[in-house]
Amino acid sequence: MNTILRLGVYDSPGVLDRIAGLIRRNGLNITSLNSGTFKNGTAQISIVLTDARADVYKLGKQLYDINFAADYKVFGIENACIRELALIRMKTSDFDGAYFKGAQILEEDSKEISFEITGLPQEIDSLLQSAQGKVLDVVRSGALAIQKGGND
Repeated sequence: MNTILRLGVYDSPGVLDRIAGLIRRNGLNITSLNSGTFKNGTAQISIVLTDARADVYKLGKQLYDINFAADYKVFGIENACIRELALIRMKTSDFDGAYFKGAQILEEDSKEISFEITGLPQEIDSLLQSAQGKVLDVVRSGALAIQKGGND
């Protein structure tokens, strides 16, 4: 399972470049990255890394110590609710609503259908693998995580 490092960073020019540079210097691998503004001049960045949890904790502490991050949290499946969003386009004739249970239709005509699904990253992987050859286009958000209750 991948590890998710969620950072509360000071929203300033070049902060993402400095964070990526530190990740590179530590020899870690980014699987996906999401960023969005939060509050009071900060942004939330979620970085999915394929590396050992201890290495990710070390990276979070380094980012905090050198004042790139206002706070950080390290998440895995045991301490976080993790989800990913995928937008998928395929031929209408190939779409099976029973298989893509919970899909939200975005656009549909006689030839193509566009829809969204959410789930654990491995669930999205499995759905896309089984629909291989039928999917015309797919865009994935990358994993996002929020701490489970009682895990302060």
